Order: sequence, then C-alpha cells, then structure tokens
Amino acid sequence: MCTRLFPPYYSIDYSTSPVADWLKDFSDWLETSGYCRTVVRVHMSIVRHALERQAPVPRSSCFSSADLDRIFTFPVKPKRFRRSQRVFERFLQSCEQWIEAPRTGQYIELLDDYHEHLQEMRGLATETVAQHIRLAQKFLNEALPASEGLAGLSAQNIERFITNNAKRVCRSTLQNQA
Repeated sequence: MCTRLFPPYYSIDYSTSPVADWLKDFSDWLETSGYCRTVVRVHMSIVRHALERQAPVPRSSCFSSADLDRIFTFPVKPKRFRRSQRVFERFLQSCEQWIEAPRTGQYIELLDDYHEHLQEMRGLATETVAQHIRLAQKFLNEALPASEGLAGLSAQNIERFITNNAKRVCRSTLQNQA
C-alpha cells in the first residue's frame, strides 16, 4: 500500500498506524473505485487522522452517521474533512459496516416517492439519488414551516433556502442543485 501510493518523500508511514488495517482496506477500495492518486492521498491522510484519534478501532466496527459526524469534526479545513467523511461512508456501506439510521420525519413518504422516481424513471446512479434526497430533505426541513406542511410553502421560503444555501456552497454547486 504505502510504497505504491506514497512515494518516499512522503514522511508518513501508514503501515505503522494503529488503524493500518482500516487504511489498507480503504486505500484498496479507493483504487478499485477509480480515485486518482492525489485524491487517494488526501482521503487517506484525513481518514488516518480521524481514526487515530479514536484508536484503537477494531476492523469489525460498524459506524453510523452520528459516529462519523463526531469522528470527522475538525476546526481546521472542515469542508475537506466532510468530503472525506462522505467517501469513507460509501466505503463503509460497501463493506456492510454502515448502520443506517431509521428514517423519521414529516415527509418520509414524499421523499420515498421522489427516491423511486429518481431511480426508476430517471435512472440516476445510487449516489446521485442519495445527493438529491439529502438536498430535498434539507429543503423540506429548512424551507417549510413546521406547522403548515406543503400548503405553507411560499416563494419567500424558497428564496430564503436558496440564499442560505448559497452561503455554504459555490456557484456551480448551487446551479447543479436547482
């Protein structure tokens, strides 16, 4: 793993890490998934840093969204850590070490119908569908008044959501979400 992905001028020896078994499997998965070496190095470094703070972490451990939120919370470069968190989450799902949180909320049926539409009618990839569902869930939670339901949705609610979301994402991401 280390000699192929990390040339000698990288000073970190990942094989001596207390979470080396996680890192080896994760790097293999990243390579198999088609990530380029530069991106693999970034994700490996971040995941190593995050998991080592929790060490020892048995390779048989399973994680939930709340676990990863806690593990990958860093004051420095939070967006980079969240990006690696999402990649690590996909890795955990592929290894069947992901604990799916029970879905609750006011609009579960609507989101389930939207999920089915995206998958069956539009034929979108699983990750793309998941991104759309996350955005729709966020929209429903933030833009709709809790007491009024869908009937309470107004243009002002939509514009407020877009304005608030624009503060957190770049222009191209915002355009792709529309």
